[in-house]
Amino acid sequence: MSIFSSALINADLLATCHSLGSWDQKEYIKEPDCLESIKDLIRFLRRDDDTHDIRRQLGIIRVLETDLLPLLKYYPNENALFEVNLRILVNITNPALLLYHEELPEEKTTRNQYLEVVGHLQVYKQAFVDAKVWAVLTKRLGDLLQLTWEQRQEEDKTMIERILILVRNILHVPANPTEEKRTDDDVSVHDQILWSLHQSGMEDLLLYIATSEEEDQFCFHILEIISLMFREQKAEQLALCGSTRPESEKEKDIKELMNIRDQEKAEKKVNQLKLSGRHSRFGGTFCVRNVKSVSDRDLICHRILADNQFLDFDQGKAFRKKPKNRRPQQDFDVTRRSTLSIRLFLRDFCVEFLNSAYNSLMSSVKDNLSRQRAQAHDETYYLWAMRFFMEFNRLYAFNVSFVSETVSIQVFHYIHTQLEKYYEMMMTDKRKMALWSRRIHLALKAYQELLMTLAVMDKSQEEAVQKSAKIMKGNIFYMVEYRDLLLTLLMHYDEIKLPRSYLKDLVETTHVFLRMLEHQSHNNSHLIVQNKKKRSRKNKNKKKAKSDIIKSQQPSEDQLEKQWEDVSVDLSAVLRGDRTITGDVTPFDAASEKSLEDQKGDVVKKIQRALQENNAADSVALYRAARELWPEGNVFGTSNMKPEEEFMALREIFFTSIPGSETQTVERTAEETDDESEEEDDAQTRVVVTEQEFSFNDFIKRFATTKVVQSYVTLLSDYQKNTPHTNHCIVKMLHRIAWDRRMYGLLFQASAFRIFQNILHDPQRHEASSVKELARFAKFVVEKFFECAQKNKKVFMEMLFWKSSREVYEIQEGYGSFDKKQSARVLWTEEQEDELRGLYEQYKDVREGDKDVADLIVDNLIDDTKTRRQVIRHLKHLELIKDLKELCHKPTRTRVLIDWREEEEAELRQLYSQFKDASDILGRILENLTVKRPRHRVVEKMLQMGLVNDRQQLRKKRVRKTGDKKQRKSKSKSEANDSDNDEKRLKKNSFKTR
Repeated sequence: MSIFSSALINADLLATCHSLGSWDQKEYIKEPDCLESIKDLIRFLRRDDDTHDIRRQLGIIRVLETDLLPLLKYYPNENALFEVNLRILVNITNPALLLYHEELPEEKTTRNQYLEVVGHLQVYKQAFVDAKVWAVLTKRLGDLLQLTWEQRQEEDKTMIERILILVRNILHVPANPTEEKRTDDDVSVHDQILWSLHQSGMEDLLLYIATSEEEDQFCFHILEIISLMFREQKAEQLALCGSTRPESEKEKDIKELMNIRDQEKAEKKVNQLKLSGRHSRFGGTFCVRNVKSVSDRDLICHRILADNQFLDFDQGKAFRKKPKNRRPQQDFDVTRRSTLSIRLFLRDFCVEFLNSAYNSLMSSVKDNLSRQRAQAHDETYYLWAMRFFMEFNRLYAFNVSFVSETVSIQVFHYIHTQLEKYYEMMMTDKRKMALWSRRIHLALKAYQELLMTLAVMDKSQEEAVQKSAKIMKGNIFYMVEYRDLLLTLLMHYDEIKLPRSYLKDLVETTHVFLRMLEHQSHNNSHLIVQNKKKRSRKNKNKKKAKSDIIKSQQPSEDQLEKQWEDVSVDLSAVLRGDRTITGDVTPFDAASEKSLEDQKGDVVKKIQRALQENNAADSVALYRAARELWPEGNVFGTSNMKPEEEFMALREIFFTSIPGSETQTVERTAEETDDESEEEDDAQTRVVVTEQEFSFNDFIKRFATTKVVQSYVTLLSDYQKNTPHTNHCIVKMLHRIAWDRRMYGLLFQASAFRIFQNILHDPQRHEASSVKELARFAKFVVEKFFECAQKNKKVFMEMLFWKSSREVYEIQEGYGSFDKKQSARVLWTEEQEDELRGLYEQYKDVREGDKDVADLIVDNLIDDTKTRRQVIRHLKHLELIKDLKELCHKPTRTRVLIDWREEEEAELRQLYSQFKDASDILGRILENLTVKRPRHRVVEKMLQMGLVNDRQQLRKKRVRKTGDKKQRKSKSKSEANDSDNDEKRLKKNSFKTR
């Protein structure tokens, strides 16, 4: 827009505004053509461009204060004038973000124009602090609502909607704290608007619309207005306020002032100790030893001697500004404590809204959302109302019937889907990342309040409420999606995308969820939950596909560990000879241009791929065939390797990161890329749903990861700003990881130790309970660090990096100990399998207290490194059980434990002397005992009587077959004969590959 045209428009605007009316003493007199002039202003606004020049000119002229509002007050009964005046009021008070399509402008000129529009809106909001204006709007809205649906015309519905939108626009204007300069317990402009609404009776009409089913079409307008009314309020403050200022607020303010005063005293005392009463004769110039300057001489320092400990080389350096895309996300939520009269009015409004309107309004809103009859992102008002009013109901006078509409599994599912949707949009729509981060934070708050309400319901005195809470908790803990939601959010936290307040709410929500889950698992000794796994299934009717779709993302270390647990059972069975090995495998490609020596790396990739695809027989066959082809250098082991050594070698190949190889992928050939449809038919991915027994310790173990600990340490850095409850939640989780799981090595990190140093030097560490708890935990971690440093000197270098669970175990127990531990726990020998079969037959109909068959087997195994999960997995592998429920059935007989008599002890000695040279000593003794005893009781009695010194002496001895030597000799002869005909064998194998 040129300067000349802008001047013409400015002149037309001034002329039009002057023709609206004028003031005569204390009364506003309209002009004869006032109605047409307002219509002209509407036409001007309709022609406005992206610079919003006309809108800004109207703000400079201040036409709303001088003309439009006086016309509304002094001529409320002229319907035509009122309607046109309402139209322009709604137009010029529209939120600035809507004018700029919900995006803050980045360009400097456009940003200044945006700020100018916001400034005019704040002036408009100040002008609306007039009870007469709201009285006129309230009267007109009340008259329209009294019309029945038969009498109400389409123009009346439009008028109602415009009044509600005007109320929304005025309440939506952001506050300007720098101009208002209001403190807590003072009246701001927003509070004055709320008080004007209260005096005019507008709040009663809003409650009526929210309650009435006939006004269902305005439910989103009402919900948005209510959310803007409580925008700066906290539900906790409103729920706890009374007729006078509560003592809790006074005590809290006094405590904050005392803490600030004590902190100032402590700092002042430290500063006084720095100053010396003796005069310094050095004049503030001295040399600093062992600190070199630009030359080889010592550094010369020009300052007083008391400040030498604050020697800093960063002084005078230019501050390096962070780029915008790397700055931490800021939190824009502003909360303040209004004056007592405003809080009492809002508290009464909340009580009335919960009693009469909450359930019906939320039901209507949810119905519109599900039928997609709402505008974009209207679900945010639904989430806000759920969080705010459920919190108020929980803290004021808890009654679950007031919020029953939003306490259900369906609501949990809805919030879960919204969280996933917001996170995906935050990753893709990066231009609006701030908006999506605010929405995901809002959904998290609603999820947190649902869990808090559920916890209060669990402690209710009413049996029906407790039963409902128990059913809901059972459903939430059973579904794997709900159990893993908070862990997933913690793993994906990024301070660049999400604010620190989001992390605070996430940590507190996780604390509540884990506390409820721990209580539930302790009450139910065998809690059955759902588990889902993705498995690839190939079509047997078609030929096996030669390639798979290459996955772009490498699996994590935890995924590899779980995958190894699945394949290790089959691998141990193959190495023992329980399963046949495929003989038709070729470890090399004769048609390849690579030489025979260069194909060693390709063979390792094939072995790794076979292991990752759970083909244990093919991997062992490839490994042994490669050993025959490349015997020199023992790259693939030796011919006389033991099964345990082969197991460890294959495990090392499985976990090795090989360049150029991806998990579960094969290189595509040129022929296969032409037909994608056949490949999709051959390989299908299906989700297998199983049930398993829940272990709380195993679930907590999943939180012992680098990302989770890093997020908690990030929040711990603000321990002085955090509330005591937030600090307690942080310490509780870190205590679970460091003490319960003995993974304190995850906290051996320099940034965490820096925070611990600040905590241990905090003046309040002996007074404030929250800081005292932090100091006690920090001292524990530091002590563990120095204990570890005595055994492992490299821990000082490890302190510079964040570590995985495997690295932490090796730091604490020694490098290489993790592989030994895993191989000892996973591999099952033949003797151990026989022992497992015997124990299962012995205890399959027995139950002791809360222990089932699996617990009894774990307690009585000679190898105490086997876990319950491994025992259950191997029972399924041996086909002794098909489902976990078979281990939890009711006992058919009870155990009768009696003392050993002298005759039984003599019989035990006789049987031991008779079968001490047998291959299965314990088995033969159990078969010949007159009074049948459990296996572990017999072992304990033999140890007590001194018949054996160790449980290992009672293990079943492995008997080698006499034909093994002959087979090995014949095999070595055949290998010698085959080595003479290498060329023929290579050609033969090349034809096989073709």
